Amino acid sequence: MSTPTFHCYIDESGDEGFQFNSGSSPWFFLAGIIVKVEDEPAVRHTVDEIVHRLWTSHAQKPPRVLHWKTLRYEQKMVVCQLVKDKPFCLIAVGMNKRHIWRSTAIADAHYLYQYATRLLLERVTWHVAAHGGWAALTFSNRARFRQELLCAYLRQVLTDRRASMKPVFDPDKISVAFPADVKMLQIADACASAVGAAFNPDFYGNTHQCYLEGIKGRLYRGGGRLLNYGLKLFPEAQLLQEYPFLATLR
Repeated sequence: MSTPTFHCYIDESGDEGFQFNSGSSPWFFLAGIIVKVEDEPAVRHTVDEIVHRLWTSHAQKPPRVLHWKTLRYEQKMVVCQLVKDKPFCLIAVGMNKRHIWRSTAIADAHYLYQYATRLLLERVTWHVAAHGGWAALTFSNRARFRQELLCAYLRQVLTDRRASMKPVFDPDKISVAFPADVKMLQIADACASAVGAAFNPDFYGNTHQCYLEGIKGRLYRGGGRLLNYGLKLFPEAQLLQEYPFLATLR
């Protein structure tokens, strides 16, 4: 029997800054969608379905790239409706920067991204290893992305006996691409942003849990548990008090 191959596409929501009085988001989210190779065409086609539903069916010219930030509320709801039953697994890691900004290590944009990647890939590899599979990773390109540093960091983590990351991917063969070139990264952007909207306030100070509620069926569950698996929040202290909706998220 051949080893199942999974692809994981990774994008972010929020920013890594700590200048909260100058527009930095309180949360930084990194999310990955995991899909079996044989299921990928159906998931990729979701972008075409979204474009048709939102624009071409109304004789409107669609944007070149599906980008969550450019969508209106009702369009975002359509995106959630169209992805919620697709055959992929979603894992999202949220870093509560207001709670960690005093840390001299994590309160650095580069290290914050690395540590969020570690927490995300731990869970990605749990899911892939549970299916006896192998994973290929594709990250969304970004201005600060340093592929060689990330590869070195992941090699180090994989050799750390204290780490819980499973060796089901090659840290030297990760890919980096632009969402305009890879439709799956557009879906990863939508999912990361849908989760992030439940925690990062909009321009008017409101958060929107409805998007997360709409796609929660895609979140990874370990032993039936969603929190700490499909949705990992760091640090965890007092989160249920600050975000009571988490207690009802199943």
